[in-house]
Amino acid sequence: MSPASMMGRIFKAEYFPHSGFLYAQLGSNPSLIWRSIWSARRILELGLRWKVGSGVRINIWNDFWLPDPYLEKIKSARVSSVERVSDLIMPNMIVWNEPSIDSIFSPEEAFLIRNIPLSSFPQENRVVWGGEGLGIYIVRSGYRLLLQAPNFTIREHTLFKQIWGLSCPPKIKIALWKFVNAYVPTKSSLYDKRIASDPICPRCHLDVENVNHVFRLCVFARDVWVALEYATPVHVLK
Repeated sequence: MSPASMMGRIFKAEYFPHSGFLYAQLGSNPSLIWRSIWSARRILELGLRWKVGSGVRINIWNDFWLPDPYLEKIKSARVSSVERVSDLIMPNMIVWNEPSIDSIFSPEEAFLIRNIPLSSFPQENRVVWGGEGLGIYIVRSGYRLLLQAPNFTIREHTLFKQIWGLSCPPKIKIALWKFVNAYVPTKSSLYDKRIASDPICPRCHLDVENVNHVFRLCVFARDVWVALEYATPVHVLK
């Protein structure tokens, strides 16, 4: 979605009018679409990096600007005398202030910083995708980076591979992925978002309608499984 598009402008005005997308908050009553977009921000945070130009707009401690995509933010102890990357560049010169860098950062971080090329011509800082040489995000590199994330569990990886490896139409795979991750507008989720007046199943009127109830516990769901000559599924979905 382009930031200049109508939807991009609407989301910015509603959810992050005074900041960029990477600093946006979920909000107290987010729409289902915004919640999905906001959740996907995790992938962007893993791979987006500032490409250093003048360094004026890049915060040393809060922004992602090191070239190695697995170090994330600076981990060395914060020093109040320097705040912007431009503070690490020699005044009136296009070279790094190496003595200052070596005194502030760990040897590993100092090495990475010193090896960031600086242009001899004035250039603006810009955000690029670190997972690709051209700096442009593609789904394949985002998925690869997500699998390498330290908090991405083996269970998630195995489950994703099982879903996307099924021999069925893509729309079925997408539907299964939504159900497993609870990205479905059940009465329970709509009630939590203050869209529905109650969380009760509109078919059986006996219990809260969540994904597990829709597929397994509802009497109508059980009738479907019986008609298909399958036993009621015993695995509880997320």
